[in-house]
Amino acid sequence: MIFIASCFMMKVKNIGSGVTGDNVDPTTMEHRDIRPVAWAKEQFCGMIRGLLFFSSSGCKCVIMVQEVTGIPGSVRLVSLYCAKFWEVFRKMKIAVGTDHAGIRLKEDIIAVIEGMGHQVADVGCGCTDSVDYPDYALPVCELVTQGEADRGILICGTGIGMSIAANKVPGIRCALVHDVFSAMATREHNDSNVLAMGERVIGPGLAQEIVKAWLGTEFSGGERHVGRVNKIKAIEERYLHN
Repeated sequence: MIFIASCFMMKVKNIGSGVTGDNVDPTTMEHRDIRPVAWAKEQFCGMIRGLLFFSSSGCKCVIMVQEVTGIPGSVRLVSLYCAKFWEVFRKMKIAVGTDHAGIRLKEDIIAVIEGMGHQVADVGCGCTDSVDYPDYALPVCELVTQGEADRGILICGTGIGMSIAANKVPGIRCALVHDVFSAMATREHNDSNVLAMGERVIGPGLAQEIVKAWLGTEFSGGERHVGRVNKIKAIEERYLHN
């Protein structure tokens, strides 16, 4: 991490120094600074990916680099990148499952997921005939717990049946959500890995906003929230062994 940052600082200094035809004002022949925020944005895109992917302290490292460069507005720019990093750069695989009562909403949700740049694993159903929601909740949850999907989304008529079935699977923290605030809170506070919604409860517009908020929010990692999630895991472990 230090090596990457050092190399980048050298690159910035080299680019920012030296008088060339590109950074000399042709009317006055005076040296001018060609390092606007737009240039910083272009240069930092690749660097921030590398720095933040490999270190939880990446934000501090990047901001340190920015302060050394002295580029106007660069710290503010990088702070924005850091805040939006997971939403912009991290691409996930999302498992999606519905019963017959959620199939229409599923198409809208898949379009949102793919529009955000994520992959979709669609486990069904693909028909309007009556089916049983546990048969579709289980494969979604198994993909998540086995690490083949990062998160899962389940849809039925109310979302209740899907959420109950999902939470029977060890390692799953499924949240039944029908508003944007709860979508964000359940990620920040509960580290939910499966989202359940009801097609008969909310319309496609709100459902799309919920999915965007849920996928774009990371677990806060705060001490009290980690402790509470660990207590949930302990309850799960207790009854798995009894």
